[in-house]
Amino acid sequence: MIAMFGLLSFTVQPKKTKIVFFGDSITQQGAGKNGYISIMDSL
Repeated sequence: MIAMFGLLSFTVQPKKTKIVFFGDSITQQGAGKNGYISIMDSL
């Protein structure tokens, strides 16, 4: 049983973490084609 949990711990892939920014700095430029929102979304 312990060996099974050991094997499972090596096969579990970590989730990708996204950081979301909220606040006054969300502007029209930030949401534009080359804005930081588009850049962060593509990561």
